[in-house]
Amino acid sequence: MVETSTKYLRNSRQDEGFPVNSTIQGIILETTEGYKVGLEHLSNIWVQPYKLSFNVANEAATMGIAKSDNTAEFAKLVNKTINKITYVTPEGNYVYTFADGIFIKPAYSEEISGTFSDDMKSFTLNQLPTVKNGTLTVTYTVGAGHMKTPYTLYSGAIAKSVSLDLNAIPSDAEGGTYSVAISCDNYADIHVAIPVTEAQKAQLQELIKQAETALKGAGADDSVLLAHKNEAAELLANESSTSADAADLINELTELLKPYQSTEAPTPSIPDSTTASKPNTTTAAKPATKPATTAKKPNTTATKVKLAKQTTKVKANGKKKIKVSWKKDKKASGYEITYSTKKSFKGKKTIVVKSNKTTSKVVKKLTSKKKYFVKVRSYKQVGKTKTYGAYSKVKTVKVK
Repeated sequence: MVETSTKYLRNSRQDEGFPVNSTIQGIILETTEGYKVGLEHLSNIWVQPYKLSFNVANEAATMGIAKSDNTAEFAKLVNKTINKITYVTPEGNYVYTFADGIFIKPAYSEEISGTFSDDMKSFTLNQLPTVKNGTLTVTYTVGAGHMKTPYTLYSGAIAKSVSLDLNAIPSDAEGGTYSVAISCDNYADIHVAIPVTEAQKAQLQELIKQAETALKGAGADDSVLLAHKNEAAELLANESSTSADAADLINELTELLKPYQSTEAPTPSIPDSTTASKPNTTTAAKPATKPATTAKKPNTTATKVKLAKQTTKVKANGKKKIKVSWKKDKKASGYEITYSTKKSFKGKKTIVVKSNKTTSKVVKKLTSKKKYFVKVRSYKQVGKTKTYGAYSKVKTVKVK
């Protein structure tokens, strides 16, 4: 099928009226010069077909949806016009052609940074970019993934300093993150770098303390947590660190520390990024005059189980696949396989195996020619409480 209309190519998550849905196996982009490059399923293509992503710079710097081994090919699309898109599906190919085409804008060569005022009522750019028809947008976003809700605090002409409309944020929109971007005619969107905030510094310092305490615990042998703790310390010592870098580390450290936290203690609230500290004007409910005496004692069975340190073997297992094997642990409920292309395990992925009888797993859809770092640990679950054994020694494997 050849479709010349652009009505289906829109910024929408809805498949209604769109002949190509989530069964896309691949996409081929073609420029006016005839150059073609392919996008891979679940590597550059979101589940919905309305959004594509590819990296034209350093492939190793991007994880997740934009990660691929085609960076050099994607870079050739910059400053070119795409006038044909082919969707490869089980039912056949859908080809879309465009008279005007889609121009792939280059990245702005200099880093643009800026700072918020202490009261968050204004934002100041440290330098003004040289762009055509530029628009500066300051956004406050609550939630994550499909549940993200953005609130625009400013959108208009680029100026050295702009005032922000904090009234645009609902009173119940807590724990959100600020972001600043510049859009224009001649460059790809510029994401303005924001320095690490004082609130983030305090959060990282607290997380470092928690990590140090966890690593001193009996049987704690967590090289990933140690690497992230050291990375946080380096970030605090580096004056050029950005708020986005801090936000990533805060999220990662928070997740890594969860297994070490008591289920009886409340989990500390740590925002994702540059966080709006909105005062809580509601009146707290008064506590009961007498504490309840009939509450059941927490189940501590899981915490009494001592799981052994895992041992594991890893080998390549065909194209873009590896096989991970480990030792059966009769005391465990299951196992966790953690892997990454980075020794620090930044951007890691984890597979949970929910049966202690399973002792091997084939991990698929990896990146060819890449080295992966892999480790395995056992876990015991009783109710909602999980106890973890120590990770195995980190194994490395190169994917075919």
